[in-house]
Amino acid sequence: MTTILTITIGGNLEGPPPFDEAAFKKVLGKKLDMHKQYFQVRHLLRKVGSSVPHQVSADSGFSIDEIMVRVDVDEDAWTAYKESERASSSSNNGGDVSKVTDEDKEIFEATVTRAIKKALTPYRSTLHGIEVLWTKQG
Repeated sequence: MTTILTITIGGNLEGPPPFDEAAFKKVLGKKLDMHKQYFQVRHLLRKVGSSVPHQVSADSGFSIDEIMVRVDVDEDAWTAYKESERASSSSNNGGDVSKVTDEDKEIFEATVTRAIKKALTPYRSTLHGIEVLWTKQG
């Protein structure tokens, strides 16, 4: 399966409770109605030789105890996934397949943001922000 979403999480995920990646992926997959193999979760680690977790930047307003999430959406993979989903739906309904629009992307961004907030419920109080970026290979 192609990776559609790469989710990078930075900040303190030690808990309590400690971060459970399997539970996070399960909630996220359910909320997005997407198989969990379509997304990958990465963690920002400590800098080599440093005893503190990586910070985005000193003036970002992001502290060590806050959680920052960045979601990279592979635009080509997501478009192919969405159009495939629509094609199978329209073949069942006998309708035409419509192309993916900017509005579809905006709806997906909002859905991803809500799903991540839900999946990070134990850490919601320290969730600094979620950034959704559309990317292309190459």
